[in-house]
Amino acid sequence: MDVNVTLHTKQMKAAFQSLERSVQRRALRYATDAAAGVIKKALQASAPVRSGATKRSIRVKKVKIRGGEKRVIGPSMKEFSLRRTKKGRVRVATKKTAAQAFGKHVPGRVAHLVEFGHGGPHRAAPHPWMQPAFKSSVGAARAKMASKLQSEIMKGAERAAAKAR
Repeated sequence: MDVNVTLHTKQMKAAFQSLERSVQRRALRYATDAAAGVIKKALQASAPVRSGATKRSIRVKKVKIRGGEKRVIGPSMKEFSLRRTKKGRVRVATKKTAAQAFGKHVPGRVAHLVEFGHGGPHRAAPHPWMQPAFKSSVGAARAKMASKLQSEIMKGAERAAAKAR
């Protein structure tokens, strides 16, 4: 499930290609961060709330690829500090990790089982929440990415013009 954005006008594409490589990379980085933030908020809004751990564990991870970098959005595999209160609520603590507070329920380890269901001795039906949230937020993410990219192109062009003086 990737989001691709195309530059809508020939002028915008030409302006982007006329910028320095460092400015192009910065513009793409800021635009992808903005789009990832939109998708992250949608995932957090639709996350199942049994304990709230899955909702709080959703992270945006930067991954380097050939020619740039991409963002991976989803529940974290890292154990983060949590603790259960007497009423069953979960609060941030410094002494216990998620594995200690929830046993095997580290959100990154079980999110796919909730999303697609699983067999086994205690079968569970699928409860999709990531795919619908992603599909509903793709349009907003594209729009945010395009607007951020356009604003960064304008900033880069202004800086280049100021340097040329």
